[in-house]
Amino acid sequence: MKNIKITPIIIFTLLSILISFSCDKEKNNLNPTVRFIQPENNIVIEHDTVLTIFVDAKDSDGYVTKVDLLINDTIVKEFFSPPYQYDWHGSKLENAGVHTIKAIAYDDKGASDYAEISIEIKDFRIKYLGDFYFKVIKESWMHFEPVATYDTSFYDGVIRRYELIDSDNDLFSGVDSNENQNEKITIEFKQNTKITSLIDDNGVLIPKSGYHYSHTGKFVHIDTIKFHVGGLGGLGYGYSYDVEGIRK
Repeated sequence: MKNIKITPIIIFTLLSILISFSCDKEKNNLNPTVRFIQPENNIVIEHDTVLTIFVDAKDSDGYVTKVDLLINDTIVKEFFSPPYQYDWHGSKLENAGVHTIKAIAYDDKGASDYAEISIEIKDFRIKYLGDFYFKVIKESWMHFEPVATYDTSFYDGVIRRYELIDSDNDLFSGVDSNENQNEKITIEFKQNTKITSLIDDNGVLIPKSGYHYSHTGKFVHIDTIKFHVGGLGGLGYGYSYDVEGIRK
């Protein structure tokens, strides 16, 4: 048998063939595919929830090595195997606005593809929230007193989203657990004094009453609220508040 002498030229030729074959193989590689199964694009969230995000990723001529999930351009999860599912706890009304969710899939040859959706978290209350300067007129009366007395004070206060603990220490002493928390606000209009109220999209406080308690009021302007809290007290005496708040 004749010996074949391996020369540098032969080695170079073989390497060139291998590189060319590898490049052709890369050129023929198909990108992976990725899509959102849930949620749907452009959904609107109007209450606090945990949003389940479910992605499907495939590669027809290889396999998916990784899927990145991004919310507002920040990676929140890297998946190296299915299921590609993530529960987003940030889908709460306090994060009102439009949010972008993107999934990027990578295959075993380095190719990638992405899918993107948007969701909106909508809280109509947000336009009414903020820091306020309150003028508080307290009317007090007592049996056998000829006239009521009035005291006017000024306080820095706040109107914010309702929190469950607020019902434990507001002026209303009844049970209001049946009220929709996503439609309630808390008004701290005086030091250590607050009310919680349902509010509609027009800025009207839903009237509320109970034992020795009532309140009514509304935003007369986006930056001005007027409300009345009445019937407070007990047997033989009582007091009420007339309040005007101006946004700072």
